Amino acid sequence: RLLRFTVHRGCRFARFWWTPSSRAGRVAEMIQADTRELETKLKQTVLNIRQKEVSLFTDQFAVLASSATFMSSLGFGALNMEIGFLEKEGGQYCSELVGCDGPYEKILSPLTLFYGCAAAGTACNLLAAILAPFCMIFGPELAIRGTEGSMHHAVRGMYEERRIALRYFWVGCLFIVLSGIALGWMKFPHLTAGLITFVFVTLVAFCAVYVRRLAPQFAYED
Repeated sequence: RLLRFTVHRGCRFARFWWTPSSRAGRVAEMIQADTRELETKLKQTVLNIRQKEVSLFTDQFAVLASSATFMSSLGFGALNMEIGFLEKEGGQYCSELVGCDGPYEKILSPLTLFYGCAAAGTACNLLAAILAPFCMIFGPELAIRGTEGSMHHAVRGMYEERRIALRYFWVGCLFIVLSGIALGWMKFPHLTAGLITFVFVTLVAFCAVYVRRLAPQFAYED
């Protein structure tokens, strides 16, 4: 009797379990569980990618800060340079550009160009050198200690600020090159100054063409 009762209840349970409605419910539960697991893995993957991007931008800002610091030191060196090479006997100043007959005001233009470009180059590189450590400090801090979604916000902010810092750096380098051209026209004869100008202009043109050609090779859709 006990055996018949057990077999009867087992058959009723099996018929209930394998009904179409119960099978559909179990399949739906399995699909929901798989969906939740997939969403969790996807979020973890995205988070790992964002962490790698934060580390990448931090390293790039470190390189940019070092380069900008070096260029700003060149600008400070130009600002501290003495202009004794312009002075001759009798208190007059001369250069190959304006000669030695006129007063100091006649060489004010190349001298102003030299010191103005050196100051502008120093200022732009200092801006890049200041902006880079700021992003290196507060970008990863926002990514780690911020609320939900802060990782994406930190990566986006570091990406945008990197573009601005690079522009400051390139503009600063251009001003440093212009100050070198002005120094050549103040300090050397026409032929030497023209050669210096040709070399610097060729350098700027080569960098512009090379970067313009190289940029598409590393371009990607954001």
